Amino acid sequence: GIPLDSMLAKYAKRGHEELLQRTGLWGREDLGLPGFLNHPNITVTDAPADGVGSSAAWTAKSVDLILRDHRVLIDTPGQLSYGMREVSHVRYAREEFRLLSTVRMGAGDGTLTIMDFLRKNYAGVEFGVLLELAASQSDGNLATNGVVAYSRNREVMRLATPMAFKQYPPERRDLKMRVMCESSTGGVILKEPLAVHLMVGVGAS
Repeated sequence: GIPLDSMLAKYAKRGHEELLQRTGLWGREDLGLPGFLNHPNITVTDAPADGVGSSAAWTAKSVDLILRDHRVLIDTPGQLSYGMREVSHVRYAREEFRLLSTVRMGAGDGTLTIMDFLRKNYAGVEFGVLLELAASQSDGNLATNGVVAYSRNREVMRLATPMAFKQYPPERRDLKMRVMCESSTGGVILKEPLAVHLMVGVGAS
């Protein structure tokens, strides 16, 4: 008559979702599943190393050079697809997103940030954070922080989930109540990998 701890069920679901997230982003080499950010056919470029001290990091670059990098980042998928696939989403590591959201451009009233400028000039693009783009949170897949621009479209890519998280009724085993949980994924199906552009080197860590 004692209710099961509901937090255990939440932790179990969170564990499944975190594994699904990592598999979707980085794949499973042992299972032959490529991920979204390390698919062999996506466009990967190094940020130009023309900042202070020949650095590629945005912290060492002027506003004009950061905007130049964005033009390359966002325009490349459209150029490679002859205008068939335009970027709809851009994702950054937390550090780069914070940088763009706080550095002022010094134009107008002096409060316009780089992110304000990007959102104004790329009105159809959604900018946000993807924690795994930080090298420290990439499971060893990135040597430096990256930024990714892509076309979010089911015709381009989708995450195969044959079985969503499923929780079975409690069972009594060895004087304990156990709840079996199950889910499955087939990884990322990326039909048009050139619609994804990953630029690395924008952050040092």
